[in-house]
Amino acid sequence: MRKFYGTVYSQYDALGNDSPLWKWASMAEMLSAFLQDSTQSDVDKKYAATILRFSVERAKTIDPEVAKFLDALDLSMLWGHPENWAIKDVTDQKGKTTRQVVFVGSSFTPVKAAPTQTSPVSVDESEEI
Repeated sequence: MRKFYGTVYSQYDALGNDSPLWKWASMAEMLSAFLQDSTQSDVDKKYAATILRFSVERAKTIDPEVAKFLDALDLSMLWGHPENWAIKDVTDQKGKTTRQVVFVGSSFTPVKAAPTQTSPVSVDESEEI
């Protein structure tokens, strides 16, 4: 699957900034439009349909506001980073199996923070709180 950064089919540009080309109210709306675009490959359309189907099926089982919130996260991860995220059947400790978005990448890239300098804190004990 190709990356769509910098096109109308991505919320973000190649640097991760908000894309000025994004015009959709939601990822689900974008995926629906993508499926209607005759210039897209069958492979990409099949993937878009899989994501959209997952969203629709999950929405039938949970509160609509929760579904909307989860879609904003999950659909974006699935679409933008298919090498790291997938829809999988997950069984909990009670034996209930649900379809969930899970991380399948090898690891997250750690972000290294610059060392901080600490300075002693002075407290004026005569000051009232």
